[in-house]
Amino acid sequence: MRHPLNAPVFTLIVFLPLFFLLILSGCSSSGAGSQDLQTQMTGHWKGDQGDTVVIDLAKDAPSLTVDGHVYSAVIEKVDKMSNTVELKVETESGEAQKWFIHQVWSDNGSTFKLQLRRNGTTKVLNPVEQS
Repeated sequence: MRHPLNAPVFTLIVFLPLFFLLILSGCSSSGAGSQDLQTQMTGHWKGDQGDTVVIDLAKDAPSLTVDGHVYSAVIEKVDKMSNTVELKVETESGEAQKWFIHQVWSDNGSTFKLQLRRNGTTKVLNPVEQS
């Protein structure tokens, strides 16, 4: 004799997988939509002393403009777990240095700042305009 599934069991079997799918799809997107980290960081930024930093990591030849100097860069690593991009930057003297740009989200997840670490210093950058 066959027993039909009762309503609560049937509901659980059907809706539980759908629930997990919705949760997983919601967790996979960040506050900036589906843009990758390099695109989110690309734009004009202002330091605490009013200095402007221009970051362009979205094009084929990434570059940064810091303190009036344009630096060519190579993206070495993108760490999505820590929201950090590691760059190899060529200085004016031709020396290759490792620079790090770290994305720091606000408590409510709607905006972010950047931290530019280079030469043992960290500069906090606030957005001026995003591209």
